[in-house]
Amino acid sequence: PEVGYASGAVSFTTDESAPVAAGEASEEGAYWRLENMIRELESELGGITAGNGAIYAVRREAYVPLPPSRSHDLSFPFLLRKRGWRAVHVVAARAGEKMVPTMEGEFARKRRMMIGLPDIVLADRMWDPRGYGAMYGYEILSHRLLRYASPFLHIKLLAASVMLSRRPRSGRVPLDTGGHRRRTGIYRFALGAQLALLVLAAVADRLPVRPARLARYYVLT
Repeated sequence: PEVGYASGAVSFTTDESAPVAAGEASEEGAYWRLENMIRELESELGGITAGNGAIYAVRREAYVPLPPSRSHDLSFPFLLRKRGWRAVHVVAARAGEKMVPTMEGEFARKRRMMIGLPDIVLADRMWDPRGYGAMYGYEILSHRLLRYASPFLHIKLLAASVMLSRRPRSGRVPLDTGGHRRRTGIYRFALGAQLALLVLAAVADRLPVRPARLARYYVLT
Protein backbone atom coordinates (compact mmCIF):
# COMPACT_ATOMS: atom_id res chain seq x y z
CA PRO A 1 0.00 0.00 0.00
CA GLU A 2 1.02 3.62 -0.52
CA VAL A 3 2.39 5.45 2.52
CA GLY A 4 -0.23 7.63 4.21
CA TYR A 5 1.46 8.24 7.56
CA ALA A 6 5.11 8.70 8.54
CA SER A 7 6.53 9.06 12.03
CA GLY A 8 10.04 9.82 13.24
CA ALA A 9 12.24 8.93 16.19
CA VAL A 10 12.63 10.85 19.43
CA SER A 11 15.72 11.82 21.42
CA PHE A 12 15.64 13.31 24.89
CA THR A 13 16.99 16.41 26.61
CA THR A 14 17.52 17.03 30.30
CA ASP A 15 17.57 20.78 29.70
CA GLU A 16 17.28 23.15 26.78
CA SER A 17 20.69 22.35 25.30
CA ALA A 18 21.81 18.88 26.39
CA PRO A 19 20.42 16.10 24.20
CA VAL A 20 20.41 12.62 25.71
CA ALA A 21 20.29 9.66 23.34
CA ALA A 22 17.54 7.15 24.01
CA GLY A 23 18.66 4.52 26.49
CA GLU A 24 21.65 6.38 27.92
CA ALA A 25 20.33 8.30 30.90
CA SER A 26 16.83 7.26 31.88
CA GLU A 27 14.36 4.44 32.01
CA GLU A 28 12.23 6.37 29.54
CA GLY A 29 15.20 6.43 27.20
CA ALA A 30 15.67 2.67 27.55
CA TYR A 31 12.02 2.16 26.69
CA TRP A 32 12.24 4.34 23.59
CA ARG A 33 15.39 2.63 22.37
CA LEU A 34 13.50 -0.67 22.38
CA GLU A 35 10.34 0.91 20.97
CA ASN A 36 12.19 2.55 18.07
CA MET A 37 13.89 -0.74 17.24
CA ILE A 38 10.49 -2.50 17.14
CA ARG A 39 9.03 0.24 14.96
CA GLU A 40 11.88 -0.08 12.49
CA LEU A 41 11.09 -3.79 12.17
CA GLU A 42 7.35 -3.14 11.92
CA SER A 43 7.91 -0.55 9.22
CA GLU A 44 9.72 -3.14 7.09
CA LEU A 45 6.91 -5.67 7.56
CA GLY A 46 3.26 -4.61 7.79
CA GLY A 47 3.71 -1.02 9.00
CA ILE A 48 3.97 0.65 12.40
CA THR A 49 1.17 0.28 14.95
CA ALA A 50 1.79 3.64 16.67
CA GLY A 51 3.54 6.89 15.86
CA ASN A 52 5.20 9.67 17.80
CA GLY A 53 3.23 12.82 18.52
CA ALA A 54 6.41 14.92 18.49
CA ILE A 55 7.16 14.25 14.81
CA TYR A 56 4.77 12.78 12.26
CA ALA A 57 3.09 13.62 8.97
CA VAL A 58 -0.15 12.49 7.31
CA ARG A 59 -0.74 12.57 3.58
CA ARG A 60 -3.43 15.16 2.79
CA GLU A 61 -5.75 12.75 1.01
CA ALA A 62 -5.33 10.14 3.77
CA TYR A 63 -6.17 12.47 6.67
CA VAL A 64 -9.05 11.38 8.92
CA PRO A 65 -10.63 13.88 11.39
CA LEU A 66 -10.42 12.51 14.93
CA PRO A 67 -12.47 13.35 18.05
CA PRO A 68 -10.56 15.31 20.74
CA SER A 69 -10.42 12.23 22.99
CA ARG A 70 -8.42 10.24 20.45
CA SER A 71 -4.64 10.00 20.31
CA HIS A 72 -3.13 10.76 16.91
CA ASP A 73 -0.16 8.53 17.85
CA LEU A 74 -2.35 5.45 18.25
CA SER A 75 -5.31 6.15 15.98
CA PHE A 76 -3.82 7.24 12.66
CA PRO A 77 -1.66 4.16 11.91
CA PHE A 78 -4.38 1.51 12.25
CA LEU A 79 -7.26 3.65 10.93
CA LEU A 80 -5.31 4.51 7.79
CA ARG A 81 -4.30 0.88 7.38
CA LYS A 82 -7.99 -0.08 7.34
CA ARG A 83 -8.42 2.48 4.55
CA GLY A 84 -5.64 1.01 2.44
CA TRP A 85 -2.72 3.23 3.50
CA ARG A 86 0.56 2.25 5.12
CA ALA A 87 2.21 3.80 8.20
CA VAL A 88 6.02 3.85 8.35
CA HIS A 89 8.84 4.76 10.72
CA VAL A 90 11.43 7.17 9.29
CA VAL A 91 14.74 6.80 11.13
CA ALA A 92 16.22 9.98 9.65
CA ALA A 93 13.34 12.11 10.97
CA ARG A 94 14.13 13.09 14.56
CA ALA A 95 12.66 15.29 17.26
CA GLY A 96 13.84 16.34 20.70
CA GLU A 97 11.68 15.93 23.77
CA LYS A 98 12.33 17.10 27.31
CA MET A 99 12.42 14.31 29.86
CA VAL A 100 9.81 14.12 32.59
CA PRO A 101 11.90 14.77 35.73
CA THR A 102 10.11 12.34 38.09
CA MET A 103 8.56 8.89 37.84
CA GLU A 104 5.32 10.29 39.24
CA GLY A 105 5.22 12.80 36.40
CA GLU A 106 5.87 10.03 33.88
CA PHE A 107 3.03 7.95 35.37
CA ALA A 108 0.68 10.93 35.13
CA ARG A 109 1.70 11.47 31.50
CA LYS A 110 1.07 7.83 30.62
CA ARG A 111 -2.29 7.91 32.40
CA ARG A 112 -3.29 11.01 30.44
CA MET A 113 -2.30 9.31 27.20
CA MET A 114 -4.34 6.22 28.01
CA ILE A 115 -7.61 7.97 28.94
CA GLY A 116 -9.00 7.56 25.44
CA LEU A 117 -7.65 4.03 24.97
CA PRO A 118 -10.99 2.18 25.46
CA ASP A 119 -12.55 4.33 22.72
CA ILE A 120 -9.63 3.63 20.40
CA VAL A 121 -9.60 -0.12 20.98
CA LEU A 122 -13.36 -0.71 21.18
CA ALA A 123 -15.30 2.11 19.49
CA ASP A 124 -12.76 2.63 16.69
CA ARG A 125 -12.32 -1.16 16.42
CA MET A 126 -8.57 -1.49 16.73
CA TRP A 127 -9.33 -5.06 17.79
CA ASP A 128 -11.08 -5.84 14.49
CA PRO A 129 -8.55 -7.38 12.05
CA ARG A 130 -10.58 -6.64 8.92
CA GLY A 131 -8.53 -4.49 6.58
CA TYR A 132 -5.20 -5.19 8.31
CA GLY A 133 -3.72 -8.13 6.46
CA ALA A 134 -2.08 -11.04 8.29
CA MET A 135 1.22 -9.40 9.26
CA TYR A 136 -0.25 -6.09 10.41
CA GLY A 137 -2.96 -7.94 12.32
CA TYR A 138 -0.24 -9.88 14.15
CA GLU A 139 1.57 -6.62 14.96
CA ILE A 140 -1.61 -5.06 16.38
CA LEU A 141 -2.29 -8.16 18.49
CA SER A 142 1.23 -8.53 19.88
CA HIS A 143 2.39 -4.91 20.16
CA ARG A 144 -0.88 -3.21 21.05
CA LEU A 145 -3.71 -5.41 22.32
CA LEU A 146 -1.61 -7.79 24.44
CA ARG A 147 0.41 -4.85 25.73
CA TYR A 148 -2.71 -2.99 26.83
CA ALA A 149 -3.98 -6.17 28.50
CA SER A 150 -0.67 -6.79 30.30
CA PRO A 151 -1.78 -5.49 33.76
CA PHE A 152 -4.63 -8.00 33.81
CA LEU A 153 -2.43 -10.76 32.37
CA HIS A 154 0.19 -10.09 35.07
CA ILE A 155 -2.44 -10.42 37.79
CA LYS A 156 -3.69 -13.66 36.27
CA LEU A 157 -0.15 -15.00 35.93
CA LEU A 158 0.64 -14.15 39.55
CA ALA A 159 -2.52 -15.85 40.82
CA ALA A 160 -1.85 -18.94 38.68
CA SER A 161 1.77 -19.12 39.87
CA VAL A 162 0.65 -18.98 43.52
CA MET A 163 -1.86 -21.78 42.98
CA LEU A 164 0.51 -24.00 41.00
CA SER A 165 3.37 -23.50 43.47
CA ARG A 166 1.39 -24.84 46.42
CA ARG A 167 2.14 -28.28 47.81
CA PRO A 168 -0.57 -30.85 47.01
CA ARG A 169 -2.81 -31.89 49.83
CA SER A 170 -2.17 -35.21 51.54
CA GLY A 171 -3.51 -38.06 49.46
CA ARG A 172 -3.47 -36.02 46.25
CA VAL A 173 0.18 -36.45 45.30
CA PRO A 174 0.38 -37.69 41.70
CA LEU A 175 2.06 -40.99 40.92
CA ASP A 176 4.78 -39.24 38.94
CA THR A 177 6.19 -37.45 41.98
CA GLY A 178 9.52 -36.66 40.29
CA GLY A 179 7.83 -34.94 37.37
CA HIS A 180 5.48 -33.12 39.73
CA ARG A 181 8.39 -31.79 41.77
CA ARG A 182 10.11 -30.53 38.62
CA ARG A 183 6.97 -28.76 37.46
CA THR A 184 6.40 -27.29 40.92
CA GLY A 185 9.98 -26.02 40.88
CA ILE A 186 9.34 -24.23 37.59
CA TYR A 187 6.16 -22.67 38.95
CA ARG A 188 7.96 -21.51 42.09
CA PHE A 189 10.76 -20.01 40.03
CA ALA A 190 8.17 -18.10 37.98
CA LEU A 191 6.48 -16.92 41.18
CA GLY A 192 9.80 -15.85 42.67
CA ALA A 193 10.70 -13.86 39.55
CA GLN A 194 7.39 -12.00 39.66
CA LEU A 195 7.73 -11.24 43.36
CA ALA A 196 11.31 -10.07 42.83
CA LEU A 197 10.10 -7.65 40.15
CA LEU A 198 7.45 -6.22 42.48
CA VAL A 199 9.89 -5.94 45.41
CA LEU A 200 12.49 -4.17 43.26
CA ALA A 201 9.83 -1.74 42.05
CA ALA A 202 8.70 -1.07 45.63
CA VAL A 203 12.20 -0.32 46.97
CA ALA A 204 13.47 1.65 43.96
CA ASP A 205 13.41 4.94 45.92
CA ARG A 206 15.62 3.47 48.64
CA LEU A 207 17.72 1.30 46.34
CA PRO A 208 18.75 3.62 43.49
CA VAL A 209 20.27 0.97 41.21
CA ARG A 210 19.32 0.60 37.57
CA PRO A 211 17.54 -2.81 37.86
CA ALA A 212 15.28 -1.38 40.58
CA ARG A 213 14.54 1.76 38.56
CA LEU A 214 13.74 -0.29 35.48
CA ALA A 215 11.44 -2.54 37.53
CA ARG A 216 9.58 0.48 38.91
CA TYR A 217 9.26 2.02 35.45
CA TYR A 218 7.86 -1.24 34.07
CA VAL A 219 5.34 -1.67 36.89
CA LEU A 220 4.11 1.94 36.87
CA THR A 221 3.89 2.45 33.12
